[in-house]
Amino acid sequence: METDYILRTKNLTKIYKKKKIIGDININIKKGAVYGLVGRNGAGKSTTMKMIFGLVSPTSGEVNFSDEFQEKPDWRLKVSASFGETSFYRYLSAKENMEVQRKSLKIKDKKKSDEILDLMGLGDVGNKPSGHFSLGMKQRLSLSISLLGEPEFLVLDEPTNGLDPVGIKEIRSMITDLHQKGVTIMISSHLVNELPKIVTDYGFIGKGRLIEEFSSEELKERVKPCIVLKVNDTKSAIDLIIDKLNLSDYRIEDREIKFFTDKSNLNVISKLLAEHEIIIEYIRAEGGDYEDYFIKTMERADEKNSNSDKVDDHDHEENEDA
Repeated sequence: METDYILRTKNLTKIYKKKKIIGDININIKKGAVYGLVGRNGAGKSTTMKMIFGLVSPTSGEVNFSDEFQEKPDWRLKVSASFGETSFYRYLSAKENMEVQRKSLKIKDKKKSDEILDLMGLGDVGNKPSGHFSLGMKQRLSLSISLLGEPEFLVLDEPTNGLDPVGIKEIRSMITDLHQKGVTIMISSHLVNELPKIVTDYGFIGKGRLIEEFSSEELKERVKPCIVLKVNDTKSAIDLIIDKLNLSDYRIEDREIKFFTDKSNLNVISKLLAEHEIIIEYIRAEGGDYEDYFIKTMERADEKNSNSDKVDDHDHEENEDA
């Protein structure tokens, strides 16, 4: 069965001052997905998302929405985005900013703006200059503006930036609600442990290159807690652990054994093997933590690309990469 993609990029590239900031990125977002673009600060997340949304022109490559999506009347108005403070006019109030967006989208219902501001907790400060807002309030205003027009494809750049735990939970709930309504969402973040609660698919980005894409189910499988060991007698060790500890979920890679079990079994396995005179070359607990997996993935990617054509991950004039 063919996957129903709403957006795909092809070799998306951005060169700035003769330096390749974004290099040949191929992103695939399924219709109705919550796609998490994950990377360190400066990895190229914002620049990539701005190219997808049309705020930054790629040097080369393509951004392709599905034919089905483009057949919708005024389909471009169904694509919206939140890029934090850059999404609104600082000298206008929250209500005035919403009014500008409402008119640009030709929305007749004037009450819609107030309803969204109330929903985002900005109803009481709607008449205050947005430039004086706290970081969290600015983030809420940016999100409010992006929700006008009932978008079907929503780009959210670090939407929980500057929010307290209560605010983060509220935004997470909002994203879940939009997802349930069929909205396709692309969200960037470096807070890896927050994303599994809302994301259906991932793209890991490092130094302007897409490292890999996978589903949330695949990620859960990759971070399963396990005991990793290497011994002098692989077969005997496996047979012993299965027989004595009733642990049968394992994998062998280059004589390295991975038993998928809780980390608390590390000492139990060590003791068992020692009692049966099986020499342990090394044994360690791994998995169970999304952040650890992210860090190790980035480290492997850095090592792989150390001698290749690197992209520049430093700040640049467009100030587009968080």
